[in-house]
Amino acid sequence: MSEHAPASLSDKVRASAEEAVAGTSAFVVDVVVRGRIGARVVEVFLDSDAGLGIDELAQFSREIGLLLEAGDVIDGRYRLDVSTPGLERPLVPRQFARNVGRTLRVVTAADEASTVVLGTLAEVGPDRILVKDGTGTDHEVSFSSIQEAKIVLPW
Repeated sequence: MSEHAPASLSDKVRASAEEAVAGTSAFVVDVVVRGRIGARVVEVFLDSDAGLGIDELAQFSREIGLLLEAGDVIDGRYRLDVSTPGLERPLVPRQFARNVGRTLRVVTAADEASTVVLGTLAEVGPDRILVKDGTGTDHEVSFSSIQEAKIVLPW
């Protein structure tokens, strides 16, 4: 029996996407593969510390598509969508620095309970964030305890 589990389709797509952005300022935020063979939708969400424009996304889409085809990663027909994650998707640690000053909803896990912190992202460290809530209380949250962090829209 092999020590390594076979890579999922999402993992294989992520590997191709990471190869396409290697050496650039872009990074892979998430990969979602849905549908069935012959009718799959493959969504790749990219970001960079300075943001990505439509021309950059189009170039990455072409490169990722070529890598998926060359590696014969996906059986049958599929639709590839490459975009930035948008405000409704959870943040990954690398995205925090760019969002200092914004209001976040952070769900943390400690043991079997979860806690929600709502406040302004005040500071980002190498392994934690500092969120100030509406009462002025500081909440230091380690990346490892974050289950989900999302930007709260002002409306």
